[in-house]
Amino acid sequence: MEGILIEFKEFCNTLFQFKKASFSTAKFTKNMIDDLVDYNYSLDACKSFYNGIKPISGVKEKLIRPFKLKSAYNFFASYLDQRKIQEILDAFDIKNVAKEPFKTLCSALAYKLKEILESDDGTDRSVSYYFDIEVANKSYSSYSLISISDSDYIYEVNKRCPICGERLTELVDNQRINKYKIIKIYPDDLSERDKIIFDSVKPYNEKKYCIYNNLIAVCPKHAKEYKEKRNIEFYKILLEAKEHAKRKVLEERAIENIDVPKSIERILNHLTKYSNFDQEADLNKYTVAIKEKIQDNSQLYIDVVSKVALYCKYIDAILSKLEEETNGNATTLAEQIKAMSDRLMSINTKPAVILETIAKKLNEAYKGDDNSLISCRIIVAYFVHHCEVLSK
Repeated sequence: MEGILIEFKEFCNTLFQFKKASFSTAKFTKNMIDDLVDYNYSLDACKSFYNGIKPISGVKEKLIRPFKLKSAYNFFASYLDQRKIQEILDAFDIKNVAKEPFKTLCSALAYKLKEILESDDGTDRSVSYYFDIEVANKSYSSYSLISISDSDYIYEVNKRCPICGERLTELVDNQRINKYKIIKIYPDDLSERDKIIFDSVKPYNEKKYCIYNNLIAVCPKHAKEYKEKRNIEFYKILLEAKEHAKRKVLEERAIENIDVPKSIERILNHLTKYSNFDQEADLNKYTVAIKEKIQDNSQLYIDVVSKVALYCKYIDAILSKLEEETNGNATTLAEQIKAMSDRLMSINTKPAVILETIAKKLNEAYKGDDNSLISCRIIVAYFVHHCEVLSK
């Protein structure tokens, strides 16, 4: 056991001098093993592992099996300074030449870490040995590809992190590379205090909800931040993003079975004759770009833009026709919609809530159902684009 202890210490010590950021030895070691074990080790324990004071036999017992090579690879790729690649290769006495030396090295290090933490048969191969194998196999290339099982999570958030809008995939050499983590929206390791806070927003019941409903894709930065610090604002954002994604799926399924253009026309015909809305507001005659009203890398922005792109010209034509036929009632409808938006904005309502509230109000006036609500959401998206909704 002593040999393994020294090996892990030397492994960490060698890599630490090539770290990308100013981490402590404890933080560096904790980040290395965090995703590999079914236990939350303290920084003090990780510092002891790094210094060789505490044996790693406990880590081996808590190891998640099968070993998560991809997680180990991602750690080395994220935390080592790629600019020092030649120095790292020299430190491990690696003489071989690779087309992509940094990726090959990270993969070799992942296999070496697997050997250290998993092997009980006295196996002791050098990093150089694993590097040579990776030059031949190029198995590192598979670690960063998108898993088929993850695709639903990626596309439901439009391939962007719900928290910051960062792209979750990247096209490299005609292959779609992952830049995401799949995390639990409602964490299963909350403290009693955090559980009370999270439950006050929305409690999670595993018996009531399927696992899919509690998983979402985010960027690695915010996955790590959410794991280390249970941010209630992040929780709210992730809940909203998941609800939006589920609603989008239901909309897409419903649209296959309804004639959306006809539905929009019927609703607008009805609403231009309906006068029981809020008081009218002065119209802004200048169209304001959607990205000036809604964060342009958010799901809501993409949703609104896609609706406008598909139906804007059609709604323009209907409203122009109704304006002539009803002696200005289309303009009155626009003024009433703006009044609703202005009132909701005055009390600092979130954009997504404003759009949904107005859509439901229109649907209520139409005396519609779930299908007509989809058309009402499209109409509201049009008025976001046109100028009435979310305009100051």
